[in-house]
Parts: sequence; structure tokens; C-alpha cells
Amino acid sequence: MSRWIFAKRWAAMAAVVVAMLLPAMGRAEEDDGRFGRRPALGDVQVYGLDPEDEALVREEITVPLGETLTPGTLEQVRERLGKMTVGGGLQKVRLMPLPDESGDPEAPLYYALMVDFRLPPAIERVEFFPLVEGVDLEALAARFPLAPGTPFTPDTARQAQDALAQALVEQGFGHLTVIPHHAVESTDTLVLGFFLEDQTGEPAELRKVRFDDAGLGNAVRIRGFFRESETSPFDEGSSVTAARLIEVEAMTADLVRSLGYWNATARLKETETSRKKGVKVTYDIERGERFEIAEVRVAPRRVMEPEFWGQAVKPYVGRSLSTPRLRDIEERLTERAQDRGYMAPEVELDFEPVPGGDAAMIVHAAVDEGTTSVLGQVRLERDTTRRGYGTSWYHRKIAPPVREDILRKQVRIRESEQLSRKYIVDAERRLWRLGLFEDVQVETSATSDTMKRDITVKVTERRTANLGVTLGWNDHLGAVTRLRFTERNVGGRADVLSLGGYVSLQGEGGGGDISYFDRYWKLGEKLVGEEREPSMLYYFQADELGFNEYSERRVGGRLRMGYKVGDLFGPWTNEWQLRLERISYDPYRDDDDYEEDFDSYTAATVGYFLNYDTRDRGDWDSTEGVRFTTGLEAGAADGTLLKWSNSAEYHHRLSNRWAWYSGAQLGLMPFEATDVGLSDRFQAGGLGSLRGFDYRGVGPVDDEEDNLHIGGATLTGLQNEIRYVVSEDIDIPIFVDMGTLNEDPLSFGTPRLSTGLGIRIKVPGGDQRAFLYYAEQLLSEDTDDDRSLHFGFQFGL
Repeated sequence: MSRWIFAKRWAAMAAVVVAMLLPAMGRAEEDDGRFGRRPALGDVQVYGLDPEDEALVREEITVPLGETLTPGTLEQVRERLGKMTVGGGLQKVRLMPLPDESGDPEAPLYYALMVDFRLPPAIERVEFFPLVEGVDLEALAARFPLAPGTPFTPDTARQAQDALAQALVEQGFGHLTVIPHHAVESTDTLVLGFFLEDQTGEPAELRKVRFDDAGLGNAVRIRGFFRESETSPFDEGSSVTAARLIEVEAMTADLVRSLGYWNATARLKETETSRKKGVKVTYDIERGERFEIAEVRVAPRRVMEPEFWGQAVKPYVGRSLSTPRLRDIEERLTERAQDRGYMAPEVELDFEPVPGGDAAMIVHAAVDEGTTSVLGQVRLERDTTRRGYGTSWYHRKIAPPVREDILRKQVRIRESEQLSRKYIVDAERRLWRLGLFEDVQVETSATSDTMKRDITVKVTERRTANLGVTLGWNDHLGAVTRLRFTERNVGGRADVLSLGGYVSLQGEGGGGDISYFDRYWKLGEKLVGEEREPSMLYYFQADELGFNEYSERRVGGRLRMGYKVGDLFGPWTNEWQLRLERISYDPYRDDDDYEEDFDSYTAATVGYFLNYDTRDRGDWDSTEGVRFTTGLEAGAADGTLLKWSNSAEYHHRLSNRWAWYSGAQLGLMPFEATDVGLSDRFQAGGLGSLRGFDYRGVGPVDDEEDNLHIGGATLTGLQNEIRYVVSEDIDIPIFVDMGTLNEDPLSFGTPRLSTGLGIRIKVPGGDQRAFLYYAEQLLSEDTDDDRSLHFGFQFGL
């Protein structure tokens, strides 16, 4: 029982092993073991006998446990047992290899001797599965030559098949083929079935398929699998043949077992034909018990820390035993070994029932870590046939394929340095974050040196230029249209050029900007070193923004230099920023109507920002990882400015269909917000803050005019989303946003709360995106500005 997870594998190997073993036995007998490990008897298993007869059989075997096995000893055992008249007579003698747990290359190879005295199972009844219409099944059954209780053997099956073929000829269906198919009911009986198929013409079509007793949810999952399968579809309109029905029967049993019903079986129950050549098929499902994983015991060969392995398998204890879960355990243990530098580990799983337990299993995991690995070479493979853009002069001169040295820079480990899984994951993440590829795979492969492995980087380039047009509302401009051109691969260096402009459809303002991001800044490499990968962002903007009580104009720019800090392979970067802007206001009423000072001012600040980012994609595309940013900005902005800003994100895939995102913000200034200019205060509301509220529509208001939101000195925010992942390109978020904004330092004010849902769509292989959110306020103030809908789309050229 403890080894039956691998029963099919052992059964398939048994004949080959015996065929290889017998000659080896002869050589071992003649050459005293010089040709390999000595085969020896490890166990004797007897089937089909009561205890008394079994004892007699064991006495006749006469080969003690541990003794060397040879062809001569096996033949003598077979002859003696064949003369015994116990049970149903000797049916089969065979060898079964036992798992080698010694790890000693000099130890014998042990085999179990399987002795079977069971009679062949008896035929309980016969069933017919016609795939054509008009066959008289009652007349066919009357011509069936085998009575119930007849032992099933290949000869009896052929006898019945020939008799049925002759009966079909007499009915005028000589063109039909009779195909046997039996289903074991128990250890003693079986049901013998026969397909009646016309293999000379077009196959019948599937009209409907049922999975009886699978459970409603399970039946839906099974149908969905066959409907969506690209390699094995089985849905309305697909072809129905005997071979296909037998294949679906086996696949259905495996599917139900993968859902946690480890003893599940599936059996073809009925085929019903119609005049239109359609066939209705019914399978009968026996789910059996669901087994629970009571414990996972890991047996490593090198890394002996129990807690190290226990952290990987702990989430599976107490869960139901299923094929996907066992596969997950194997993958998690493989990843743990790779985290320690063992890049080619082998993990084998086995299980046994808990003694005296109720449907509970102990999973055994044997882990052979192998040897630690160092890097051999970095190889690059590009899928040029699927490159996401053309070969025009623009793509030859402005945006050629990504240069090889740029790709190699994303793999931060060098030849002969220690490999581990985190380097592979980091390299893949960094390549994805360039935003230049439709597909990225970073893999290791063996070399002639067992301690050395190559890294292969496989990329498929996507379109790197896009022209985006976005429409939306619930924004600080009301309804707005934006036009932006972006090229993310200038010169093949992964540099980014961006030009954008926007205008409010309600006449509330507009503006534009131009930026260039030099990803590998040459002067910076001289200042801080090439290994730190310095970058420089050049940015200039001119905006006029319309709000409820004023319009805001700002002209200026910034320089931002960033470079990697901390561990060479870590996700830490920092950025220094210089900002120079001229900001002016145009209130819609007389200045005397407001307490707020709308004087123009020049902002000149210096800022420092520290970033930690392990997201696997970026923005809402991410499925795993965290991002944390903290920054300090100081200078002059209509007063002395000192602003500390923090944000954090967490992305986690809960299952194939569900994911979780959480984001938080914290902003602090050590003085009242009115001590600096309006545009340099913290603001709240809108898409990135509180959905359900207008941009700059939350928080303190002017003492003279409560329709004017003046910003604050203390900001908090928390966004939580549970995402239903329809596909890799579509998800449906259900969200709750909350936050506070107060004018005074370290004073949090009244909390705001909103909730809602949305949909986000990305077209595969391009830059077409769309989003729609609907939000409702749960906690708000009378002075807050609400906006319920957030909508936008973008198309790429």
C-alpha cells in the first residue's frame, strides 16, 4: 500500500528490469559480481491464498532473504510452485524491484518475488457501446458465447469478439468493427464491453457528454478541461471513436484524482446514438475517499536542517492529497535545494497511510541535492520569427533589436561564480521589467562538468514603440484625452523616449511633457562604477490644470540619477533628484474670497529616494513580489519644504484564478501644510489614492470656501484588492480603499473609505489596454468631492 503511488511506473518497468536482470544474474554467478551490483531477494509476496496455503508455498520457495538471485534459482522455484495444487494453481511468478534507500554503490540490489495463485477474474456481464444507429443489441447479446462466471483470458475475449463479428454480419452490419474493452469491478470479477464502430467512414460526432456522480462542481471542471484543451478537446461536435472514448475514460479518472479523490475511478457507462449520427456518452464516476496529508517527511542527503525544508512543505500539511499538490511539493523542495546552489536536485515522493489513521497519509520526500553549481556560460536565444515589430528604417536606425551586452547585463552573475535560484529569478525579473519582451525564460542546463551549468536566456521581443490615446474621467481634469508616444528601446540600449500631451474635453486645462531615460548613463558609470548601472532621467513639462476653484500652471523640469545599491544581486536602487519649477495660480474668484494664498512661486528642491522592488512584472501586471519606496525632498517651495514620502506594494498569487494586491502610503511634513505652496502639499483622492473620490477632492478645506481643498501635512492610505484572474491579460479586481489627510503634522483626521469593483484588459502582444472601475463611498465628509467612475483605454501602434 505504501508504494502504490508508483505502481504504474513499477509495472511498466518490471518487464524491462527482469529482462536486463536475468543476464546480469548469470554473469554474477560466473564472475563473482564483477559486472555490477549483486541482485538479491528482498521480499516474498504471495497472492490468492489463505494463511495455511501461503505458509506451504513459502516453504517451497527455499530461498532465504538476502540471498543472491540467479536464473537457475528462479527456474527451480517456478517448477516447484507449478506442481502445487493450492488455490487456483500457479498463475504468475515475477520480480519487482524494491526502492534502493541505502545509497551504498556496493550494496546488493533487492527485488521482491511476486507469486500469484489468483484465478483470472470472472466475466460478470457484457455491455455494448454502439457508435452507429440500428444495431439490435438484444439479438447481439443472445449470440454472446460466454456464460456469466467464465474466467476472463485473452483467448475467451477473442472467442467472444469473433462470435459478435459474425452476428453483426447476419444483421447486415458486416462493415462494423468489434473492439473489446473491459472494466475490472473487483479482484474477482470484471465487466466485458465491446465497441461497435464503423471505421470505414466518417466518425460519429459527440452530441453530449455526462459525468454521473462526479459532483456538480467537479463535472463542470472536467467538461471545462476537455472543452478548453488544445491537444485533446472532447466537446460537442468533436469526433467519437472507440480509441477516443477509452482515452477520455482514463483522462477523466486522472482528473478526478487530481481534485483530491485519490481512489477515484471512471468507467464508460453508456453510448446512445441518434439519427443525426450524434452520440450521447455517459461516464460513471466513483470518487471514493479524500485523503489528507497528515505529515510531509523530508529525507535530504546534504542539507540536513529540518526547518529549512519544513518551511517549504508546511503549507500542504492538513490539505487533501492530490496530484497537483504532490507536484507542488516536489517543485517547492526543488526550489529550496536550488536556493542553496544545488541547481539539479532530484526529488522522489512516496507515501504511506498513518497507522490507525482515518484517510490520512504521510508523504515521504527523498531529496538528492546533487552538487553545488557554478556558472559556465551565458547563452542568448531570440525568437526572431515572432518579433513584435517590423523591419522599417525606423526599427533599423532608431529601435534595432536589443543589444547583446544589454541583455547580458541583466544576468548579474559572472562565469565561475556560484549559482543559485535567486540569481535566475532576479535575472528573469530584470528582463521582464525592461518592458521590451513578450516572453522571457531564464533556464540552466548541464555541461560536461557536473559542477558547472550554463544559463540560457530566451527572449521574444515585442513592439517597443507605441502611440497611446487615452480617454477617461474621474480625474482632476474631468473628462480628458491624452496622446503619448513612447519608444522603449532607443538605439537598442533599452533607453526610453517619451513625448506626451493632453487636453481636458471640458476646457479645464492641458499640457505636455518630454522625457528621456538613459538606462546606462556613461558619465555616471565613471562616477559610481559600471557595476552599479547608473541611469539618468531628463524631464521637462508644461501644464495647466483646472480644479474646482482655481487653475494651476507649472513649467519646469527635473534631473534624476539612479543607481544600484546594496547586494550585487539585490533589488535595491536609489535615486537623487534635482527639481526646478515655476508654479502659478489663477483663482476663479477674487482673492479676498479665500483664506488660501494664491501667490506664484518657484520650487527648487533636492530629493533622495530609496527603492526595493521584487515584482515579477510591474504595476497591476505583477502576480508576485513587493515594492517599497521611501524618499525625502527638501528645498524651497513658497516656504521651506521638507517632505518624507513612503509607499509599499504587495502582490501575491493565491491560486490559479485568484490574486491579492495591497498598497500603502504614508506622507509626513514637520509643519502645517499652509507653510508651503499648495502644489507641494500632500493630496488625496483619485485612482492612485482613494477611488470613489475626485483627484484632490479629499481632506482639509479653505476656511473661507469649503469647495477648495488645500491639501495636508500628514497622509495615510491603504488599498486592498482581491483579483479574479480571468486570464493572464484580464482580471476583475474587488477593492477597498481607505485613507486620511490632515493639515497638521502627525494628525490623521477623519478616515475615508470606499469600495467597488472593476475590470482591466490587456491585449496580448501589443499595448492595447483598458480599465473601468466603479466605486462607492462608505465613509466621507460633506466637503469631499465624489466621483464614481474611472475609465480609460490605450491602443498601441
